[in-house]
Amino acid sequence: LNTNRKSINMISAIPAMGKSGLWFKGPINAGLFIKVMSRMITDAGRKVYLILDNLRTHYRKLVKKWLDTHGDEIEVFYLS
Repeated sequence: LNTNRKSINMISAIPAMGKSGLWFKGPINAGLFIKVMSRMITDAGRKVYLILDNLRTHYRKLVKKWLDTHGDEIEVFYLS
């Protein structure tokens, strides 16, 4: 049994003109996720349509509040 397990997390996006990904150590929390979405909006220069899986972070109150205030810039769709 290997007890020296390490993990790395990734947030990935596939824009119309290529691909983008961020690699980082540590958990994906609401603050980090909001930073990533802000970067997507800035980089896209137009409305972003984002498909999300069921990671708990995607449903946090802070994230939902942020999405409510940026609805003209980003729209999310949750996988069921």
